[in-house]
Amino acid sequence: MPPMPSDPFNEKERLKTLQAYRIMDTSPDPNLDRITQLAATICRTPMALISLVDDRRQWFKSSVGVEVKETPRCDAFCLQVIQNCDFYLIEDATASEMFANNPLVTGGFGLRFYAGAPLVGEHGYILGTLCVLDTVPRTLEPHQIKALQLLADEVMVHLELHRRRLQLKEKTQQQQQSASALEMLNRAIAMRNACSDALIRAKNEHDLLSSICDVAVKIGGYAMAWVGYAQYDAERRVKPAAFSGRPEDIDFLEERLISWSPFSPLGNGPAGYTIRECKPIHIKNLAESELFRPWVKSAVKRGFVDLITIPLRHESECLGIFALYRREPRDVSDDELALLQKLADDMVYGIMARRTEAERERIYGAVLRIAESVPTSDLDQYLQQLLVNMVSAVNAAGGFSARMNEDCSHLDVIRITPGGPPNRKTLAVPEPLQQQVCKVDGDAPEVLPALIQRFIRSELALDKNEVKIEVELAGEEYLFMGAYFTAPHNNNAFIDTTIKIFASKCVAELKRHRSERQIHEQAALLDKARDAIIVVDLERRIQFWNDGATYLYGWSKEEAVGQPVAMLLNETDTEILAHARQTLIQTGEWSGEIERRHKRGKLLMVESHCTLVRDEQGKPVSVMAIENDITERKRAERQIHRLAFYDTLTSLPNRQLLMARLQQVLSIELRHHNRGALFFLDLDNFKILNDTLGHDMGDMLLQKVASRLSACVRESDTVARFGGDEFVILLVDLSAEATEAVNQARTIAEMVLDKLNQPYFFGGKEHHSTPSIGITLFDDSGASVEDLLKQADLAMYQAKAKGRNRICFFDPQMQSTVSYHAKIESDIRIGLRQQQFVFHYQPQLSDERRVIGAEALARWQHPKHGLIPPKDFIPYAESSGLILSLSDQLIDTACRQVSIWSENPATAHIVLALNVSSKQLRQPDFVQVMKQAIQRHGTDPTKLKLEITESLLVENIDDTIGKMKELKALGVSFSLDDFGTGYSSLSYLKRLPLDQIKIDQSFIKDAAINEKDAAIARTIVALGENLGLDVIAEGVETVAQQEFLQDSNCRLYQGYLFSHAIPADEFERFVTQMLH
Repeated sequence: MPPMPSDPFNEKERLKTLQAYRIMDTSPDPNLDRITQLAATICRTPMALISLVDDRRQWFKSSVGVEVKETPRCDAFCLQVIQNCDFYLIEDATASEMFANNPLVTGGFGLRFYAGAPLVGEHGYILGTLCVLDTVPRTLEPHQIKALQLLADEVMVHLELHRRRLQLKEKTQQQQQSASALEMLNRAIAMRNACSDALIRAKNEHDLLSSICDVAVKIGGYAMAWVGYAQYDAERRVKPAAFSGRPEDIDFLEERLISWSPFSPLGNGPAGYTIRECKPIHIKNLAESELFRPWVKSAVKRGFVDLITIPLRHESECLGIFALYRREPRDVSDDELALLQKLADDMVYGIMARRTEAERERIYGAVLRIAESVPTSDLDQYLQQLLVNMVSAVNAAGGFSARMNEDCSHLDVIRITPGGPPNRKTLAVPEPLQQQVCKVDGDAPEVLPALIQRFIRSELALDKNEVKIEVELAGEEYLFMGAYFTAPHNNNAFIDTTIKIFASKCVAELKRHRSERQIHEQAALLDKARDAIIVVDLERRIQFWNDGATYLYGWSKEEAVGQPVAMLLNETDTEILAHARQTLIQTGEWSGEIERRHKRGKLLMVESHCTLVRDEQGKPVSVMAIENDITERKRAERQIHRLAFYDTLTSLPNRQLLMARLQQVLSIELRHHNRGALFFLDLDNFKILNDTLGHDMGDMLLQKVASRLSACVRESDTVARFGGDEFVILLVDLSAEATEAVNQARTIAEMVLDKLNQPYFFGGKEHHSTPSIGITLFDDSGASVEDLLKQADLAMYQAKAKGRNRICFFDPQMQSTVSYHAKIESDIRIGLRQQQFVFHYQPQLSDERRVIGAEALARWQHPKHGLIPPKDFIPYAESSGLILSLSDQLIDTACRQVSIWSENPATAHIVLALNVSSKQLRQPDFVQVMKQAIQRHGTDPTKLKLEITESLLVENIDDTIGKMKELKALGVSFSLDDFGTGYSSLSYLKRLPLDQIKIDQSFIKDAAINEKDAAIARTIVALGENLGLDVIAEGVETVAQQEFLQDSNCRLYQGYLFSHAIPADEFERFVTQMLH
């Protein structure tokens, strides 16, 4: 039965305990119904109830002979059981002043007889009763009362099982939720890793977005994923750019407009909020979300329940959203949201990189379009061809060129549309416009395009179109070239540059710059571009070098032109250069990456696009290359890979890379029938070093350990940091023969052990650290990665258990040992709840053979294994952390026993000695636990003696003395146990508030025949007398030993000569016998 609470009448706590069982208003339980029927049968009553009392009623969980399910609390006889905390019996309720007027007595119920046994729940609070009732006066026999109490205990067993099942169910659900959250976090990590691959492999922006959406569905487990860009049209649309999911679900994005305008109802959904606020949103239940109401019907039809929207952030703006849908609701952790945001940030990096690349491709394409515009003797035909190529290059609705004569009176306009014939007309320039144009300086500043654009818009009926126009001066006349658009676009810079390039080409034709000079002038117009433009002849000597090339490589035009490009830029990758030359000859183009050096020696990684230029007869004359620096991009790609797969502190492979390599070894390399080994290594006492010397020193130690481990293995092996101070070593290509493989692994492990035992020097001091190493060997037998890690981990813990700083190979028996330890720990927990731990008492006698005290020695009264000595359960209690709970329970037991003995004249004088461990005494609340136990049982503290060992004197001696003095003030006495075998210091001995010292049995055993032991024993007795302390000898087993002690003036004894440790009732009989 659980111990009674310190305040049994705390109704609030009692109701809280009742609520914890969650039994009220539950359905009938056949097991409880059988108990109720059995109670009625044994007590021979027509009625029996299991009654539970809450704050307003008594409810009958089970009943015999009673039709109603509950009655008001105020009428409940059970309240007397709850208030008295004991069995309660009313033989005739009509004769009781308390119950004579009770409605259950005076009403139709006609209750006369009541007997109830308490149902004692957790912490000792009474939940209700198992009671029997009758309509006639009567009483119960003692055996019936005992049976009713036992059946009440059986009821509580069932109620406790009910509660434990509910707790287990909740714990299982929590574990499942945690596992689900971890799985989703791992999926998010896997998504990001897969997206890193997509960033590298995607050919263009659409491929990148589609790949990432596919990753979200296939790896992330989402039902649908899409990417949408924020548009700047009148409706502020969110335009889908990529999608992954079921084909039939794509209609979801087309059924209703998605906007990000704050002034539109369709712009205040999750997409709009995410874009405007640039923050992610998670909606767990779309059907109940106000934000999602305009789209909820369509979403429910497709089974969408859960939504996450992640902003695509670029600098200070939001490009759009990454939306993820699921068909089941779930919680999303901050860590998962952060990972998804990082994934979106990676996506934006890829988007911008590909847009930059696409812009370069468009510029490159525009240059090729210029190259495709072959000069002819017919200027109009050339302008028309040039216009067609320009409109195609900028994807315009149409284009035009306009030449203004010298007096600014007329414009000769050629207009083309894709697929249509050219339209040519001459426009008269109004006189006011002529005057404005004539006032403009001959350098054609920016004001000219605006003036002419308004005129041309009107004349060509382009008022509803966006018009881009550039102006160039060709001799004494102006040339205007422009394009117009019917759809919005975001490529202003590219379009302006491209039109300018075409206009420049046209001017070049007008000025009749031909051949290589014409190429130079065309390329010169690109000097302001960021990319390097280089032209080399067929001997690979530089003919043209623009400002972009100077910026990229550091050489000026004067330094570069005429030099061999291979020598100037230190080209060394002959294989790539040979491939580029061969491709140029065959196809006329080559694109690739190549290493070159800056003038100052810095190594650059360059992306190069080369085109073979031919003369009018088609003969190759030169090669034009457009190049840009991708050094930082390559470095970022390498950094992303390193962050994903390597530990930042030690630069070792991290857990993820280790798992991948181990999986590769298991699935591929072991096909050759060789064996491998896995080491799991943990640094002994690393936490102490880290806490005492600081985390910086701890990090330095981890780095040095990583360096030493790497030096112990081959290049084909792997050393990884698993986390914290744990490292894993993966050995491959060991011998196929098991014994030889073990020897190989042991050799390397011993080398590791030796290396890590060498001293470390940092902070100007020498430090030491040791490892515990667990090893498991594996072959192609099918063990999983997780199995091998668990085996190595178990072996490592076995190495620690054997004393640390050693090697231990995995043995299947270890798994059985772990299971056994877990079973013992579970049994100890049950034993604590069921009060299975008891004391046996070994008498302590004076030289007059009078019992003056006893030592309480713990035993475990196991229901299956019988009485278990402390050596077989204390170590498990200590390793599982249950030792403090056990110690507190034994303190309570000791105080209760002293109180019981105080009521018996024969045992009232007994002083009970109780062993206290160092861990127990060092607890901050130890004194409070002692005081509460003394107060709870009304124990006389002068009848308590605490036995401490000399190990307590090693550290925190002042704290120990303080607690001893506080208990001493209450009347508790102290004895120093096993004196002479531990840390014996007379300076501490005189400071301790001791009452007694105990001579260890190792000195008593041979004291009668060994002079040295005899001398030590006499010295301890004399020391005790001089310090005013009692001296007691333990382990007294023979008459000769007792006579020696009497001769040595030792008057108190304990040992098998008098009695072994015995139960309380036998101890009481022993005391009585000794009195007579």
